[in-house]
Amino acid sequence: GEAERLYEYAISKIQTFDKKHPFIEKIELNLVEVFINQKKYEAAENLLLKKTNNKSIYNYNRLALMSDLLIKIGQLDKAENLLVMLIKSNEENFGSDNPQTLLSKAKLAYLYDSQYLFSKAEPYYLELLKNKNLKFIGDVDSIGSFFNNLAYNFMARGFYSEAESFFKTSLEIDNLLYSDKSNSNLEKYSNLALLYSLNGNTEKAVFYYDEAIRNSLLFIQKEVPYLLLYERQRFIESIAS
Repeated sequence: GEAERLYEYAISKIQTFDKKHPFIEKIELNLVEVFINQKKYEAAENLLLKKTNNKSIYNYNRLALMSDLLIKIGQLDKAENLLVMLIKSNEENFGSDNPQTLLSKAKLAYLYDSQYLFSKAEPYYLELLKNKNLKFIGDVDSIGSFFNNLAYNFMARGFYSEAESFFKTSLEIDNLLYSDKSNSNLEKYSNLALLYSLNGNTEKAVFYYDEAIRNSLLFIQKEVPYLLLYERQRFIESIAS
């Protein structure tokens, strides 16, 4: 893609006058992120495994991207170990309130959620929620995702009232970023529909299923995800029976 070409061009230009310029590593890590997003996992791994100085200012970024890659390729145990190591190292060197420490904890919590280990994720979510530096864990979109993940964790453990509040917070953040017509709302609408179907609020469940479907028709190539239609129909049938 264009981003990949530009990063590679920038690296080649810098190397013409300084092959060891520290900014090369920063550009390479940006390129790793592009590769991961493009699912070019082998190319991403090759760049991440290049010999580098452990005292580099970008060492945390390199290890954090490695944890992202390990999750993408399904090596979850290795990803967990790496994130635990990053958290311990950052707490010792920078403190428990450091944004990098908090971001690693958020990633670890989400990793546990993805394996249905909701109880293991809970303490990390609660710790992050009380931390005054939560807003610094990433861009605003990252914070929106954090509240969505937190809400799903509470919903999975049956705390529907808290889950509703956190889902709506995530939705409000998305609306501030992208407006109500953004496809980023699809997941939030679907989650709210599931939440209300679980706690027996039929009217709101149907409303958010329909919002999710409307959102899909507007933004996902005019196609509604089959699973979403199936979930809505199954819910309607359960009401009628």
